[in-house]
Amino acid sequence: MMAIEKNHDPLDRLTPNLRELLAPRCDERPPVVGLISPVEVDKLVAIITRSRAFDEPVNPHRAIQVLASSVPPELSVPILDRIVGEPSASIAERVNAANELGRLATPEAERVLTSLINDRDPRIQQVALVGLGMCAGPSVLGQFDNMEEPHHAAVRRQLTLARALIAYRDGLDGPFLPEVKGAQRQSGKDDHMITPTLRMKSAAETTKDRAALSGSRYGIEFSDQSYELTCGRAEWTVFVNRELGRSITALDHFFERPWVAAILSRWFGPRVANSPQYLVFTRPFGDSARIDVVRTDGEPVYTGTAEQIGPAFSFAMTDVDRPGTAPTNVAGKITSKGANLEVSVSSAKRVGVRSAEPVIVP
Repeated sequence: MMAIEKNHDPLDRLTPNLRELLAPRCDERPPVVGLISPVEVDKLVAIITRSRAFDEPVNPHRAIQVLASSVPPELSVPILDRIVGEPSASIAERVNAANELGRLATPEAERVLTSLINDRDPRIQQVALVGLGMCAGPSVLGQFDNMEEPHHAAVRRQLTLARALIAYRDGLDGPFLPEVKGAQRQSGKDDHMITPTLRMKSAAETTKDRAALSGSRYGIEFSDQSYELTCGRAEWTVFVNRELGRSITALDHFFERPWVAAILSRWFGPRVANSPQYLVFTRPFGDSARIDVVRTDGEPVYTGTAEQIGPAFSFAMTDVDRPGTAPTNVAGKITSKGANLEVSVSSAKRVGVRSAEPVIVP
């Protein structure tokens, strides 16, 4: 681990700033803004390594998050590397540190995450693949090819997603997401159906939403404007990839190559930051484009196609038949005036029962 300058300030008391940043309740913590002092860095390391006792309760997991958010990567990455590679550290702390490495998304963080893809613990493998999907370049694909076949379905699914994120983000000729068929749906009883809505947000609204985004941007830059998608009580901000075109209504390059086209970030409450829930992948397919929407753990949820109509294009989407799906049919057009949903029907009730088995068995 990189040596940290010693300070004469005792390590058994929190500074007022750290006390707020480490508050047990998330709604009591201020946002981490700017760098913390060397004295506070020493205190965080002491909390994480449990090398000193404090005169009040402290949480090593939260300390890891504050460290990654408020210390330059050249200092924080070696510390996080030490945590994920420390056999005596708890699995929760190793996972937390690996998560933060993915969020930092520096070349050194990528190197550490790549070293973890064959870790003996599948939970570490999975979180390393999550991080690499967020930030890694094409050079990592060869490392994936040399991986042993993961034993756990969740790790295999995350590996498939990580490969796809790199391919779509960099416009490669694969590996793409496996093709899945959409379900053939018909409208149900009126009292069982809800109507999704799609509204273009202003640049000011989008800037505010970006500032509240909690989580990765998955290596893409967002357009100045976005869409608000609602379905019943659920609300998302649809952040569109800036590289697709001049604006979110002029997607000149949509049909040219594969894209991570958008991120659907879910709002969970007025005081809770929005968080990526779905990723939208597109790629040319004959005279049209295939659209796949997957959860951030790699499970496909919606699929469909888009076709170009002059300067505009139409799209049609349906849900993937799976346990717990919400039957959905959505079709519409994107023109210079915005997005228009022509068919938008979604069931208020899910179909089938999801498995209650744990994703990864310790």
